[in-house]
Amino acid sequence: MDALFVQNLRYKLQKRVGRLNSVEPGIFPVTLAQFWRFFDRQPTFVGILEELLAQFPDIGEEVDQIFKGEALHGETEGEAAAIGHGVLRRLVEDGNIQTLGFTYNRTGELHRSVETIREVFLMPFYEYVDEQLDDQRAMLTLITRYKHRSEWFHRERLWDLSQTERRGERLLALDLYSYLYDQGIDFTIEPSSVTGEIDLIAAQDTPDPLLLDAKIF
Repeated sequence: MDALFVQNLRYKLQKRVGRLNSVEPGIFPVTLAQFWRFFDRQPTFVGILEELLAQFPDIGEEVDQIFKGEALHGETEGEAAAIGHGVLRRLVEDGNIQTLGFTYNRTGELHRSVETIREVFLMPFYEYVDEQLDDQRAMLTLITRYKHRSEWFHRERLWDLSQTERRGERLLALDLYSYLYDQGIDFTIEPSSVTGEIDLIAAQDTPDPLLLDAKIF
């Protein structure tokens, strides 16, 4: 994967989290809603989130307990990130920041409540996502999302491509390459034989390029 792609994602995330950490308490909910609209449009972030939540399928129960007044903390960094995500999502709908803050700091002051939310929920979630943004993991996330996309939305179309005589593998490979290109991945496509048929994809600007191949079996 192009290192600049990862760097750009990291910069955008850092910039928006920085804004959440600096805005006045009164506009924190609005800024939080804007943050989620940005986050949900980035396939790499969504893929990291899906992987995180798959590790903690019952995290919603803990989030419910927090909103009922229990000051819960994750036992691991991953669990803290999952809790942070659930609470921050719920806050956009619920918006009761002072009540949530009171659970952890026992004051009803808005600015103290927002600071608590930043420390207990926002930063663990942000740090987890940021640490997952390395080249190999980001690429794996995109490939996993392509797998889901294919199974859920393009199964019949891809099956038809696979049945194309002598060209099925090439057409399936092109579909994957097209998806990765749309996600902003820089790569080269190289011929595997003198016939020029596409066989692999090589990531640029990395000492450990990722090679992809399509096979029908």
